[in-house]
Amino acid sequence: MPRQLSTTLRSHLEGTQFILIQMVDIETASGTNYFTDCFFDVDYDSNTYQAQGTFLGITSAEESNEVIVGKTNISLSALETANITTYATSTIINKAVTIRLAFLNPVDYSIIGDPVITFKGKIQSYAVQDAKKTSTIVLEIASTFANFEKTNGRRTNLGSLQREHPQDFSFEFTDQTVADIPWGRP
Repeated sequence: MPRQLSTTLRSHLEGTQFILIQMVDIETASGTNYFTDCFFDVDYDSNTYQAQGTFLGITSAEESNEVIVGKTNISLSALETANITTYATSTIINKAVTIRLAFLNPVDYSIIGDPVITFKGKIQSYAVQDAKKTSTIVLEIASTFANFEKTNGRRTNLGSLQREHPQDFSFEFTDQTVADIPWGRP
């Protein structure tokens, strides 16, 4: 997916010192939670991204020029009861997740330019993984087209797409397309 980087960020990338952080927005039944892998809380867009704590990590998501379903996993600590009641429940399925990368100024630790969205999707499933001394919740996040092949009410037309993405006009002329669109199939 092509990304437009701000002039400020492009200038910073020409330098030699980088502090890269990830920022995650996870929608829940009671609102949106914000996490970062930074070593301190980060403020961005009127939200405070909580440092470390219960947020453990993100697996890398692969990008491709093929039409595929992108997936990634987010790990959270399951030792905290609040995480179990928030994330290890069926109400978390289909909630939105946004993952951003940001560069910090090495002098004052402020965000340089705008963070870059690297993945946007919905929670497809969750699992609780127990070990001897720890426990984690793994959320599987998939891109928008993860359930596209299901036939339960989804149609390849503008109205069906705009129920979830009101500003997306990608299917505006699908009624004029004759060929089959092989979504995610080889």
